[in-house]
Amino acid sequence: MKKNPFSNPRSADPKAIGKLALATGSLSALSVLSFGVQAGIIYHDTSIGPISPLLPINNTTWDVDGKGGAEFRLKGAGNTIQETARAMLTSGNLNGRGLIQKGTTTSKGGYNFSGYVFQNLHKNFVIGPTLAKGYGFGSSGQTDRKLASSGYGVRRIANDAVGFPNNNGDNDYFGFKFTDGVDLFYGWAELNIDASNLAYTINRWAYNDTPSGSIAVGQTVPEPGTLSLTLLGLGAGGVRAWRKRKLALAA
Repeated sequence: MKKNPFSNPRSADPKAIGKLALATGSLSALSVLSFGVQAGIIYHDTSIGPISPLLPINNTTWDVDGKGGAEFRLKGAGNTIQETARAMLTSGNLNGRGLIQKGTTTSKGGYNFSGYVFQNLHKNFVIGPTLAKGYGFGSSGQTDRKLASSGYGVRRIANDAVGFPNNNGDNDYFGFKFTDGVDLFYGWAELNIDASNLAYTINRWAYNDTPSGSIAVGQTVPEPGTLSLTLLGLGAGGVRAWRKRKLALAA
């Protein structure tokens, strides 16, 4: 009968102990992978809109994190002489804490003035506590950001959003931040503006659910490097166990 190498700690086989330690470490790392690495980026492939003062649906809230509290309001309105109708995005009195804009600004009493324009962002633009030079977040949302507007019979991309293309059918991206309790989160959204109908649609969005964590425009999953390093720490046995568990969860 083969002797159990673990029956007596003093006579235990060092190789067997090493294998046990590796297995234990793999299970520990597997736990981190299952509940840590897979978290981080929350992606919503959900469209909202079109939002327009010319359509029946012209005022709705956007619950970015799906927790029941609105972060932004999407609306269409028309009540001025010079601009007969406007399609707007705002976070006033909600959990939104600003949209990425570009330019120079001076701030007074929480409001931003002169030069900041709601900005179309390129893919892989990093959104977080630190932004590329020349970019910044607008105010916490006390003012509406007009996306499309009309005046004197002309429908156009509004001055607040001149960085976006006009009726070319392309989808563009913007960055935002919002709060949940005391925590601050950053995200991106895909946007289409149709100036001819004074309408806009948010097609999809994602945010990093790690407080103050950054996210790249277009990013929908954790960085591959993070996953690779974790798998490397698992070892071959741990990777097999992780794949087996992943298949079981998908079944």
